[in-house]
Amino acid sequence: MSLNANHLVVATATQCCIYSTSNWNTPHIFEIKDTIILLKLCQRYFLMVDAFCGLQLFTYEGRHLSNPKYQGTRVDVLHLCHFQSLFSTENPLVE
Repeated sequence: MSLNANHLVVATATQCCIYSTSNWNTPHIFEIKDTIILLKLCQRYFLMVDAFCGLQLFTYEGRHLSNPKYQGTRVDVLHLCHFQSLFSTENPLVE
């Protein structure tokens, strides 16, 4: 579970629910394949890491954007500190 950027993202064992702080009644819901290891939210997107699919980038509408692959990446050793610079406000990709 993570709260940031006016959204609450909750991951259960089988699905991911994305709530907007302006409308708690109607979340965007999609199915997930494995237990979520890490959630990192930024202004327009959020990163989800699981052992089955690895890194996945989503919009807050639940649309899958990207599934980046890096040679030798082990998702079991990834930690939030590995993504701090990616989602910092000093990054030109983050608006």
